[in-house]
Amino acid sequence: MQTASFLYLGCPKSATQWFLRAYWHQRIREEVGNEAAVVSMGDYNDEPFNRSLTEYSLAISSRKKVVSPYARNPWFYNLMWRFLGHDVATYYFSSTPNMLDQFLVSEGMLKDDSIFSVDEDSVEIIRFPEMLKGDYDAPREFGRPSGTLDEDGFSDHFPIGMVVREM
Repeated sequence: MQTASFLYLGCPKSATQWFLRAYWHQRIREEVGNEAAVVSMGDYNDEPFNRSLTEYSLAISSRKKVVSPYARNPWFYNLMWRFLGHDVATYYFSSTPNMLDQFLVSEGMLKDDSIFSVDEDSVEIIRFPEMLKGDYDAPREFGRPSGTLDEDGFSDHFPIGMVVREM
C-alpha cells in the first residue's frame, strides 16, 4: 500500500530547518518505504539553486537522478527549476524576480507505477490580473495596518499550484 505524505516546514530560518526537510523525507522512506509519495512545499526564502535546497534539503533539478535505482540519497525533484530564466517569479525584491516558493516531490510521486503522481505540466505560478502591481507585475501585497495597507491586496508572494493525481 502506498501513502502520500505532505511535508510542510514553512519558511526555514536556519540550517537546522533545511536539514530537517531531508531528515523527515528519509524517515518517511524508512517507515513507509522508498516508494512513499512525498510533497514538500512552501516559501523557503531561497532560490532552487541555493545550497540550502540543493545540498541540505537534497532538492535537485534532475528528475532522472531522483528516480534512479542507483540513487543513494533521498532526493527531491524541485518542480520550480523550469521557471528560472523566464522573467517570472513568486516574489519580487527591488523589481528583481525571485523563485522563493517551491514544490519538492519524491521518487514516489514520479514513477509510472506510483499510486500518487504529480502532473508536471500543471505546475504554475498563479497570477490573476487583480493580484498584479507595478511595471514588473509584482504581487499586490495586503500590507500591514501599521504601514502601507491595501485592503484589496493579497500576499507579497504569488501562490503556486499543481495537480496531484491518485492512480
